[in-house]
Amino acid sequence: KSIEYYEERAAELGAAASDWTNLMVFLSDGVPNIRGDGDDEDWCNPQNNAINCNNAPPNKNTGSGVDPWLRGELSYCFSGDVGCNQTIYKPCVLGRTCESSEMVKSFDSEFARLDEFNVHRIAVGVGGGSDVSVDSALYRIDNNPNKLR
Repeated sequence: KSIEYYEERAAELGAAASDWTNLMVFLSDGVPNIRGDGDDEDWCNPQNNAINCNNAPPNKNTGSGVDPWLRGELSYCFSGDVGCNQTIYKPCVLGRTCESSEMVKSFDSEFARLDEFNVHRIAVGVGGGSDVSVDSALYRIDNNPNKLR
């Protein structure tokens, strides 16, 4: 939704949008637990408790230049998928087996879109158990050049 906000704002402002500097603040515990948006992320745990995630329905690929989540390529357990809880493959894409794995920290396409809109990202850990360590999700999200290393 945040990317859509900047797209709509850019459409409204036209060329003037390039003069704006935008700020986005992320508040999180820094422990992501759901596989991404169709950036060809792998399964969180391909051999999860006798469920072979490699047998799960593949993402549909139309080869379009439109982002996967906009063209409806994700087959299941995508944002807003009410049927996700009923699929046996749910542990392949979200939950404890996915927490902080590489598959749930893949934000490249989102970062690229936000960079197009000159969005500066600040990530803030909320709560005592927040993961703000180097290479955590919050660390990756924050593009402040002066962040602690």
